[in-house]
Amino acid sequence: MKKLLLVLCAVAVCFPLGLAGQDKATIEKALTGLLVEYTRLLPMDGLPLSVIHLNDRTVPIIFQPPTLYSMRARVKEATLIYVQGTATRGLELDTTKFTLSQNGQALAATVSNIKNFMRGKNKLAAGDRVDGVLTFARLVDLTNPFTVQYDKELTAEFKFNANEIKAMTPVIIPDAAPGAAPAPAPAPAPGRQ
Repeated sequence: MKKLLLVLCAVAVCFPLGLAGQDKATIEKALTGLLVEYTRLLPMDGLPLSVIHLNDRTVPIIFQPPTLYSMRARVKEATLIYVQGTATRGLELDTTKFTLSQNGQALAATVSNIKNFMRGKNKLAAGDRVDGVLTFARLVDLTNPFTVQYDKELTAEFKFNANEIKAMTPVIIPDAAPGAAPAPAPAPAPGRQ
């Protein structure tokens, strides 16, 4: 009888833990799926780079506090592209060759290093991971296509549909109408004065 009770207790404790692990894996898979809509590939020889448009939807998936808060503010002021990849062979990556083009206008990038993404030339060995952020001086018009280019030869085009644009735009809850009476304060609990 004691053994049966011990087994039941073990199952009762372990069963929710197994479900919690599945939920976390499911959540991570769903979050990664959200990034696909905003990710393009720069097929550089020896270093395929994923370039991800940073916006209100993608920033919380990639960054964690406290960096998350500053990145949220930065994406409202400029166009930011997260760059990530792993070198398949030794090569040199020159981060000054990244540009963004829209409607015939080209913008140079300011580079923020996370890993192996310093401004200028970076020597990489096979297996080196590259992580960084490209910042472009102005916000792009999301309703028109734009391209991120490396050395004017490799391009990744971003063209968002209406649903993708809507999803990356934060929901703003309006304040009470001007001149409207403020909401009444809750009444104190009985017996407390």
